[in-house]
This record gives sequence, C-alpha cells and structure tokens, in this order.
Amino acid sequence: MAYDRFLAICRPLHYSSIMNMRFHIILALIPWMVGFVNSSIQVSITWRLPFCKTHHINHLFCEVPPFLRISCTDPWLNEIAMYVAAGIIVLFSFLLTLISYVYIISTIVKIRSSHGKQAVFSTCTSHLTVVTLYYGTLMSIYLQPPSSHSLETDNTLSVLYTVVTPMLNPIIYSIRNKEVKNCIINIKNRANLSKNILM
Repeated sequence: MAYDRFLAICRPLHYSSIMNMRFHIILALIPWMVGFVNSSIQVSITWRLPFCKTHHINHLFCEVPPFLRISCTDPWLNEIAMYVAAGIIVLFSFLLTLISYVYIISTIVKIRSSHGKQAVFSTCTSHLTVVTLYYGTLMSIYLQPPSSHSLETDNTLSVLYTVVTPMLNPIIYSIRNKEVKNCIINIKNRANLSKNILM
C-alpha cells in the first residue's frame, strides 16, 4: 500500500503503466514467499526443541516466543533466528514504508492547493496510523529480550496486531468516504437532538 500511495501521489502519470496485473501479482507473491520461507525455518528449528516442562502453551496464538519459554534447553538458535527474521522482515518492511512516506510528504508539501494537501494527507495519515500500530506491536513482541516478556503483555500485543489492526483497516479507510462521514454526522446530530429533547 505504501508503494501504491507513493506512485499515486509522486508519480501519478506513471501509475497505470507501473501498477499493472503482473506487478500486482509480484507484489503479492513476494510477501507470501518470504513468509513461507521464514515460517519453514522457524517451525523446523522449533520442532527440534525438547519440551519437558509442559505441553500447555499459555498464549492466545501459536507463536514462536511462547514455545521458547516452555523448552527444556537453551533456545539460543531459535532466538537468533527469530531476531534475524524479525529484524530483516519487520524492520525492512517498516523502513521501506517510512521511506515511501518521506517522498510522499515531500510531494505533499509542494502541492499549492490547501484542499489538495488535506485530501492527500488524510489518505496517508490513515494508512500510516494502521502501519505504525501493526509494526509497533510486532517489533515489541519479536525484538524484545526473552527476559522482558510478560504473558499478559504478549497476549495483548498479539491481539492488537492479529485482530485489532485488521479490524481497524476498513473503519479507518471508510471514514474517508463522504457517505460514511455524512452518516456519522447524521447519527451524531440525531443523538444530540434526542439528548436535547430529553433534557
């Protein structure tokens, strides 16, 4: 999405020639392949760990950090693999998104019309909010030392990036839609009217 926004705002005349079906497929395949390779590596080295403490994982999702906590041996190889994967995948993706937004913001600043600036900036702000929430929670789970992991915090952060962020996406992006904005304003006005009538 960051690259799509970059093209739409910084290179609008080239957008349709670059964002063709072939390029969409490539943009979809790359994260799928990286995710598959990362998951294969993480699962294969986690299967080798002996689990003698318990077979119950006190976590909401089946993720690597809870497995490392119940291992009988020192999971140093798993921790290194997890930090390397998180560093490469999460930080690289986040940095690419931020770099595209540096270009986008520098282009927005050059727009002369204040209405044009506001429209473009509102589009980017909603996306940047979701991206920051998503990557912030991921980095705090996968890039913190094992000693600072807490069960409650990990569960809360896992819910944030697996449930809340995808749930917020349609809400945040639809609020920009004029019909949705008008509907929200009408509901708010009706609530205020009924509140005033009751008083």
